[in-house]
Amino acid sequence: MKETLNAAKVGLLVIVVLAASIAIYRFVDEGSAGDKGYLAYAIFDDVQGLVEKSRVVVAGIPVGVIEKISLSGDRARVDIRIDQGVKLYKDATVGQRSASLLGEVLLQIKPGNPSKGQLQSGDQLAAETKASSTDDIMRSVGEIADSVKKVTAQLERAFGNDTAGDQMSGALRNLSEAIESINRTI
Repeated sequence: MKETLNAAKVGLLVIVVLAASIAIYRFVDEGSAGDKGYLAYAIFDDVQGLVEKSRVVVAGIPVGVIEKISLSGDRARVDIRIDQGVKLYKDATVGQRSASLLGEVLLQIKPGNPSKGQLQSGDQLAAETKASSTDDIMRSVGEIADSVKKVTAQLERAFGNDTAGDQMSGALRNLSEAIESINRTI
């Protein structure tokens, strides 16, 4: 009898812990809210950095999550679950924005104009052109570094020996004296 009672207590404890774990998971997980809110979608050329359950914001305030990312022809379809009570209009637009230097991307929605009528569940949001990607930024930094190397090489050719350095030093001294002279006369 005592063994049966202990087994029942352990079983009850397992059930309580399992129920508490599920409740905590549903409370913490943003995307587990189920069918609350409404769906909209957008079509993008490139969704690099976006993942399901990424944030969707309006003016920096979270208003939904990315529910699904799929291929639609040769482009990417992003299904977005918008929180209930958030009003978007037919001319609303959505764009990708960097959320951090680590490559995290989120979607930012501009709600649109109320005079255009309210967006219905299942409607498409107009996608904005993508902002500079990390690859674009790295390419630009590389180009700048090449330019700096060229300028440095030219400076080294022009002033790379002691005579040229002395001449430059003298020219800068003369320029400084001329500026002081002009300042005194003014």
